[in-house]
Amino acid sequence: MIDKYRNSDELIQFARGNISANICDVSAAITNMGSSMRLFLKHFDNFKINNADLHSRLQVLIDSCEYINAADLCHSVKGLAGMLALNDLYTHLIELELALKNAAASGAATGAATDASGSETAASGVSAEALYDGLDRIRNDMQEVCKIQF
Repeated sequence: MIDKYRNSDELIQFARGNISANICDVSAAITNMGSSMRLFLKHFDNFKINNADLHSRLQVLIDSCEYINAADLCHSVKGLAGMLALNDLYTHLIELELALKNAAASGAATGAATDASGSETAASGVSAEALYDGLDRIRNDMQEVCKIQF
């Protein structure tokens, strides 16, 4: 894999033609890794291996109303996603982390109430639907990230 590209410029050229910068901005990621293509590729592969099941881990925590633990997981992965310039994933992790913190602060762990429109809503205004929509976005982002082969 690493030997496939002689230098960072070749990898960046490949990425520009094959990978949306919203999914992974390879140029920015390599810069974040001290301009080391090898370091980027190593961390990118490790990220995919360690987080391919991110959606499932988050879903278990959300289903169990463990909003603080789910927010902590989002926070941890968010830092890695930022360093690897996984831009959509990074943005969606920020959004879900905030929603989870709001749900936890509102005492939503005890369950959701039903608002006037019939939607389940936590006391803070965070709907269960919003949490699961965020979870779906993260699942889709991780699927796109895991498709990338260098």
